[in-house]
Amino acid sequence: GRHDEDEIAWLKRHNRNLVFADFSPPTDEFDSVESDLMLATRKLLQALSQAGYRRIAFAGWVDQYNGVASALVTMLLKSKMNAFLEENLQGDGDLIRHPAKVLKRVNDDLRAQDLGKYVAMFYLVLDAEANTITYCNAGHFPHPILFDGATAVYVEDKNLPAGLFERASYDAKTIPAPERFVLALFSDGVLEFLTQKTLTDKKAYLREQINDFSVSIGALEARLQGKFHVPTIFT
Repeated sequence: GRHDEDEIAWLKRHNRNLVFADFSPPTDEFDSVESDLMLATRKLLQALSQAGYRRIAFAGWVDQYNGVASALVTMLLKSKMNAFLEENLQGDGDLIRHPAKVLKRVNDDLRAQDLGKYVAMFYLVLDAEANTITYCNAGHFPHPILFDGATAVYVEDKNLPAGLFERASYDAKTIPAPERFVLALFSDGVLEFLTQKTLTDKKAYLREQINDFSVSIGALEARLQGKFHVPTIFT
């Protein structure tokens, strides 16, 4: 992740050697390693397809906390997703194939833990046999952007963040899967840094940036002047 000057100074005081991952400080004092996430994602999806998988799920979330609270929520969600996957692999249930059910379960489990935490979460299942995308959005904003080679549109869905209300319900939507597509997700922080005056104009500007299949995280950051971090792009 990114680090400001104070964080870098603190890390330098407490570590003999520093190597930054996916972040290059504006100095040649430190080494850094940057990953090609676009290439890694494509290779992963190709490997899954070649292995015979026909349903591929994607989960992304943004919690509202920092430090220990954030790590706790992340660990809990990863544990839940692994448990859902294991249930499916063992033939004990197919919850993980149903986005609305997954988010309902996450909501109920966060509430049961009584952590006072909630997350904005987006979950989808790509079904290669049916050529469909089934998705559910639990309060993630701005909405993901889908580009099919001709047009870019927001994949809109209105549900409450997971963990916020005890009796929250979630509805999924299913759309045809384009033969080739880009699905881009931004954190809500991007809206704070864009210079457009209205939310409508900011959303329109973001949509305009997802305009070809070669779009990459680095290119997006360059277009948007590198003022924020694009957490996930799924193609």
